[in-house]
Amino acid sequence: MITPRQCRAARALLGWSQAGLAKEADIGLDVVRRFERSESDTRSSGIIAIEKAIRRGGVKLLAAEGAEGEGVRIANVKA
Repeated sequence: MITPRQCRAARALLGWSQAGLAKEADIGLDVVRRFERSESDTRSSGIIAIEKAIRRGGVKLLAAEGAEGEGVRIANVKA
């Protein structure tokens, strides 16, 4: 699952504001703000919507347990 740090980094790669991410994920702006501040009251459905929007935007999420460590990168796009 996406982390708040990955969310901020992915937004930077995509050039999205918090409001832009909220629009892409079809959720409220406050959900994005609370998630990025690591506040625990964010519903898991909101986090899932954030992750899906970021993946649709073309960003790959790298798991902390993986060889590369936690992070984000632009996904390979096949033409």
